[in-house]
Amino acid sequence: MRAMHNGKHSAKKNLFLLFMGLSFLAISACPKKIDTTTKNENLVKRWFQVWNTGNLTIAEEIFATNFVNHDPNRPKVTDIESYKVWVVESRTAFPDFHVEIHDMITEGDKVASRWTLTGTHKGNFWGVPPTSVHVTVTGMNIHRLVHGEIDEAWWSYDMLGLMQQLGVILPMPAAPLPALNRKTQDYQWSPSSEVTGDPGDPATNRNLVLHEEVEGWKQGNVDAILELIAPEFVNHDPIWPAVADYESYKQWVESELDGPLAVTVDDLIAEGDKVVERCTVDMGGVTMESLMIIHRFADGRMVEKWWSKNMLVPLQQLGIIRLPDQDR
Repeated sequence: MRAMHNGKHSAKKNLFLLFMGLSFLAISACPKKIDTTTKNENLVKRWFQVWNTGNLTIAEEIFATNFVNHDPNRPKVTDIESYKVWVVESRTAFPDFHVEIHDMITEGDKVASRWTLTGTHKGNFWGVPPTSVHVTVTGMNIHRLVHGEIDEAWWSYDMLGLMQQLGVILPMPAAPLPALNRKTQDYQWSPSSEVTGDPGDPATNRNLVLHEEVEGWKQGNVDAILELIAPEFVNHDPIWPAVADYESYKQWVESELDGPLAVTVDDLIAEGDKVVERCTVDMGGVTMESLMIIHRFADGRMVEKWWSKNMLVPLQQLGIIRLPDQDR
């Protein structure tokens, strides 16, 4: 009897030790994840510091030797050297160049950022002589990090809006795209929503975004898109500034989606209540690359979206717009 009792006691003790060990591993893994996230975000903040200070030494410290850049507006800026030239050119044209980061979403080896650029046009930019105009540009980035260095970057920002503010592209009141007839306040992010709720699980939120794209946009199914949108939904899109709430978003989807849309989801980054999507849209032979969207969830539905679109490139491809320095 004593042997049986000792055996049971030993088994309970082993189970207790196993439980404590697993608990310790779970607890110790959490700070490690937080530490990695913080390190990655701090590294990306140094990336923006290069732009805000013009200090190219920082770039040498944080870029991987095989760094690759993806920017539809600047297709020739592909590596470290061409990137550094781009920084110098931009800061020469806008000496007070400053980027403010509004949001950072991190998962695995990637960090997505939403930002606003401001600056005063004091030097030649893309063939445009100085205008002394103070500009505001919205945008997003996704950075991939490897071994504590930035290995790859994707860009999406409102170059169309920048050229409009510089007076290169004049307002087009009759144009079907509202972005071609914007007002000053339309070049910035609209105020964020205060709606809160259960943020949900990042994996579940990621699947909801995929459902919206695959079952909704790719199938031309308006209902599949709208069923995920909360009634208190807020939309932030400098290209379509009038599409700001549920009703205007519903009208926009219904008017735009007259059939399946050729969209390819290139990347999804999920953290907390947000999912960042990078995708490519084929608009009948004209391609919009690096379209980036941030989706925010509450209680299982999308309550907020931020959009960043490289609209200038497709409009150039269609021949609607031609810039002074078209070949850059």
